[in-house]
Amino acid sequence: VYSAEAQKRQAEAGGRQGRREREPGAEPRRVLPGLAANEVANFIDGTRSVLDIYQAVRAECGNLVVGDNDTKFTYLLKPEAPDVDLDLVYAELERLRKEGAIDIVRTAPKAAPAKRGKK
Repeated sequence: VYSAEAQKRQAEAGGRQGRREREPGAEPRRVLPGLAANEVANFIDGTRSVLDIYQAVRAECGNLVVGDNDTKFTYLLKPEAPDVDLDLVYAELERLRKEGAIDIVRTAPKAAPAKRGKK
């Protein structure tokens, strides 16, 4: 249960995490679930590709519920919980790029390892 002051601040900010009510008939805004946006930034190291970051974030946060009214401080994997989408991870990387926090560099694809046949 949150204090009256915390509830007041949440109401002024538009709810938990500053979420505003959407316009009637408008499509719901898609966002990364739970802590996934933070994890995107944590996996940036200058060597990982967008796909590498997506796979790492999905492994960490896919179908993860971080507390609710019944289980405030737990991390639960539930099939009905939202999964991490590649386009949302890319959108988060683009947001960081626009803020000047990161640079996105396009590189040539890695060459596939040569297959060794039987002798």
